[in-house]
Amino acid sequence: MKTTIEKEWRSETGYTCRVVSCDMGHRCGYVGTTNHSIYYEKEYDHPSEKLNNESPESFFEVHGGITFSGKIDNSPLWWYGFDCAHWGDGKDLSLITNEKLREIYATTNEGTIKDTNYCIQECEKLAKQMQKFDPFYQRKEKLEKLLA
Repeated sequence: MKTTIEKEWRSETGYTCRVVSCDMGHRCGYVGTTNHSIYYEKEYDHPSEKLNNESPESFFEVHGGITFSGKIDNSPLWWYGFDCAHWGDGKDLSLITNEKLREIYATTNEGTIKDTNYCIQECEKLAKQMQKFDPFYQRKEKLEKLLA
């Protein structure tokens, strides 16, 4: 599956966010954490002592739930991601590179296409939820307010 970064930015919370389009016709959203974060190198579906023996996914509400955690490319960040390829999610035909697949979905495509703006909003929502439980980013936010 080929992916393309549609947008990458730093959220208000300090986390790096990314929206990626996939040549299968859907998008994914990601929020990256640094090695200072309690979420760094924590699998989304594995309990962690730092999180009171809960898994990171149990804290977050995002479209379709958290479906990925790990390194992406050569980035030093640890990413948490969601995808928009669930039941009820429509395919964005403009993203599909395989002509045969595009023809199939052109006649069977149902559901709502989750566009870039939708994924941006979901990334921001996820970043805010992550910040609530992450002491590093809570301190950073307080310090930035004091210095402003």
